[in-house]
Amino acid sequence: MSELADKLISLIEGGDPHMDGSTTQPWPKYVDRPGQVSVVMPGVVQGIIYDAAAELLRLERWKSEALIVLSEWDRVHEALGSPGELGDIRAVASLAEVKRLKQEVKDLRDANAKRARDNKWPTVL
Repeated sequence: MSELADKLISLIEGGDPHMDGSTTQPWPKYVDRPGQVSVVMPGVVQGIIYDAAAELLRLERWKSEALIVLSEWDRVHEALGSPGELGDIRAVASLAEVKRLKQEVKDLRDANAKRARDNKWPTVL
């Protein structure tokens, strides 16, 4: 769990529960000081904090997975010869290079098929 998610969860755990779902908590800003005033945190606020912590964790997992995918995408871009100019979007430049290469293969196949039809293959001495 991330440090921020831990802090969010710690805001609502450990307080004195009430029948209405709220808890009495020490004010987190002054948790280390004596004579602090406890505050009542309504259940709705607790739910919002739990939801925020869960969303934060979900986004952190998504980011972790996305970084793996992006690092693999870099390898594909490099395998294509790092097409495009500085500042170009890599996906767009890579797609253009793939299309260019596919067209080149098609053109070579067509040229070979035409040579075969016309029987104009180079002769070997």
